[in-house]
Amino acid sequence: EQPHLRGRPTIVVPTDSDATSAIAASREAKAFGIRTGTKVYDAKRLCPDLAVVHATHGRYVDYHHRLLAVIQKQIPITRIGSIDEVICRLLDNETDIHFIRKLAQQIKQAIAHEVGACLTCSIGVAPSRLLAKLASDAQKPDGFVLYNGDELPQCIFGMDLRDICGIGQNMALRLARRGIQTIEDFCALGPRRAGAIWGNRGGDRLWFELHGIDVTPIETKTSSLGHSHVLAPVNRSPAKAQMILQRLTLKAAARMRRKGYRTSFVAISARTERDEQRLTAASPILSTQDSFTLKSVVDSLWRDMLAGHRSRQALSFKKVSVTFMRLEAFELAQLSMLPVLDAASDDPPSTRNLALCQAIDQLNTRYRQTLVTWASNMDPAIKDMGAKIAFARIPEPAEFHE
Repeated sequence: EQPHLRGRPTIVVPTDSDATSAIAASREAKAFGIRTGTKVYDAKRLCPDLAVVHATHGRYVDYHHRLLAVIQKQIPITRIGSIDEVICRLLDNETDIHFIRKLAQQIKQAIAHEVGACLTCSIGVAPSRLLAKLASDAQKPDGFVLYNGDELPQCIFGMDLRDICGIGQNMALRLARRGIQTIEDFCALGPRRAGAIWGNRGGDRLWFELHGIDVTPIETKTSSLGHSHVLAPVNRSPAKAQMILQRLTLKAAARMRRKGYRTSFVAISARTERDEQRLTAASPILSTQDSFTLKSVVDSLWRDMLAGHRSRQALSFKKVSVTFMRLEAFELAQLSMLPVLDAASDDPPSTRNLALCQAIDQLNTRYRQTLVTWASNMDPAIKDMGAKIAFARIPEPAEFHE
């Protein structure tokens, strides 16, 4: 979309501040030692000619859906892994190597012609999803790697244990204490011992996947939902941080209603700028999905959190977040037996508030813009916060105008 940046070291940042970190780096920037998480001032020192681009998450989600449409024409998509990763299953009559190579080339060409000439993709093919993921990472940025069953697991013994999704720093340390330093060491354990060391079923499932045996993923249940935001320098005062936290609360509440959940536990957190201290507050509540109630609860938690801090007058915040926990399906939620009634109405305020929230949701969704919102959301400093792409979640289009 910006041809003048092609071939130039470039990073993407969440806010306009040298104190923030890169959330993405081009290959040219990586050649200077710049990575995701590198502070902007360090990146500029490493590469004086660096281009710094502000993130446009709505555009990324648009490209995500364009990519899905193009890939779907070539092969059905089994599962969406992230904003830039999908999993596709080959049928039994599609496992011929020549057919697979031709299909991979067709996918690459379709993306280049129909989505963007500068968009490359790496394709990995293997008997299991985990191995296919490892294969796709083995030859970037425009690779094609195929692991045959008769080559497994020996063909991946040269990789690092940390290359495997699910083995982070803590798990790598646990394995090292048992004398397991390499993928070959892990594969030599056998599934039962691998599961015992892991502490749950993850270890034996991983062992089978590394040996080319595809294991059906465990269905997960949504138990929490929330939003967080890294604050721009102009928004780091307690008053501005609270306004942004209120907006995050309203965004999360609207998203929760779309998914058909209620919450009965609310938690907030804030990270201070000076000493990176994390302040928290949480409280159980009557099960609800009403924005008015949730905003009031969050405001109360915010006051309690600040009251418990000794130097609250000089506080400056770097990040705020809100999380709704103990989610339950709306139709299964237990209602209050003693609603507080308004003398002018037969309906409890909570019922009227929820109806109003749903009407606002419908208006904003229908017109794909924020037609109705809280007055505090219109503050110019926070008006263009927008949705953000998380590692494991792609925002819905409605989130960009809440």
